[in-house]
Amino acid sequence: MITRIEAYSYRCFPELVVDLDRYHVLAGANGAGKTTLLDIPVFIGDMVRARRVVSAVLGRQEARRAARASALTDLLYKGHGDAISFALEAKLPPDVEAVLSESSTARLGRPVPTHLRYELRLEVSPRDLRIADEYLFLFSEAGPLPEAGTFPLGRPVKIGRAHV
Repeated sequence: MITRIEAYSYRCFPELVVDLDRYHVLAGANGAGKTTLLDIPVFIGDMVRARRVVSAVLGRQEARRAARASALTDLLYKGHGDAISFALEAKLPPDVEAVLSESSTARLGRPVPTHLRYELRLEVSPRDLRIADEYLFLFSEAGPLPEAGTFPLGRPVKIGRAHV
């Protein structure tokens, strides 16, 4: 189950952070971004399935569905900037949690991962859409949680001369 959706500089959202529970109601005026919010996980899924990232935007994924945008720069908030970013968090299924609870990490007394976080930053130009950064990591709701509105969290942290 998706528990958080984040988007940065994407279409009508300069910054969007939505925490989701089992049930959620979206209400708003026309053009407020309800459909854009719901399209974020679908858009990321389309990019995973597409042979080229650009075809997830300009190509038609299904015969009855129109292209997502007429130009790549339509994806940018107010047409400005050169990148869009997303983060999706999801609760792991119970069977996956059970396998992870038997891992060496759990035996060392560390919290068992309960969620995953996927982060994606795309560089956008008039002619190209390119994956610039992509991170996937696990975290536990018993440990420190990802901070809402902080992106990206998946980057290695530089401490002195070492990377962690």
